[in-house]
Amino acid sequence: MGPELAYVLGAWLGDGSLVHSRYRHCVRLSVRDRDFAEEWGRCLAIALGRTRPYTPRWEKSSRRWLVEANSILLYKLLKKAADHPWILLPYLKSYPQKGCKGFFDAEGSVVVRNYRIVTANTNRDLINLIGSLLRSIGIRFKIYEEERGT
Repeated sequence: MGPELAYVLGAWLGDGSLVHSRYRHCVRLSVRDRDFAEEWGRCLAIALGRTRPYTPRWEKSSRRWLVEANSILLYKLLKKAADHPWILLPYLKSYPQKGCKGFFDAEGSVVVRNYRIVTANTNRDLINLIGSLLRSIGIRFKIYEEERGT
């Protein structure tokens, strides 16, 4: 386990998905930012022991950069994490900065006038997990709940 895996997991929690077919167990990230896709592909390759980075490819239909890799072990871990993100804590706690960086690269934005970095997500367990990582590196944070529209 290294910092690259923590980054991959954090980013996947924000913008990742899984695709399963008969012979494939695909972990993927689909994003608008090419630099982000390239970094995720680089970190994913290191985490999976590959010598060359996974290269993003442009998807015209969604107007997004797509990076994907076939890994049954990572697929199975992330399949469980989709419902129970806390199972990733053992992989994230050694490199909480990288896990947070991955998550905020995927889900974060900057509010310049308030000097804030913000994220939004409807999964409370996921927000609490990221909060735990932020706390572990000495970053103060607040959670604001918004009422859902009807």
